[in-house]
Amino acid sequence: MDIAPYLRNLVGECAKFLLMLSLLHTWASDLISFQTPSARSGNSDNTSDHSVPATARFATNPLGALAHLSLARAYALSGDPAKARAAYQDFLTLWKDADLDIPILEEAKGEYARLK
Repeated sequence: MDIAPYLRNLVGECAKFLLMLSLLHTWASDLISFQTPSARSGNSDNTSDHSVPATARFATNPLGALAHLSLARAYALSGDPAKARAAYQDFLTLWKDADLDIPILEEAKGEYARLK
């Protein structure tokens, strides 16, 4: 019995789970900060910007960006280059202003280049 297809599917599902977990973490952080007394009283120590939607703040969350990279790698492993390219593009867009010598960014750029 060849379990490789099942393992590739499992990797893809785990990457999707990490992406959703990161988004939920962002939303939960917003909810907690929104409900604290300092947030209700308008004190300046409230660091959450509720004028920006959680999905926009998710884009700046390092865990969220890395979840896109994990998803891209999972799609590449599962043999879906189109979805892998899209996920790599999402990751690279989120990290477009990052230092160029970050090892994981260099790896992602190389992996993306090999997909083209």
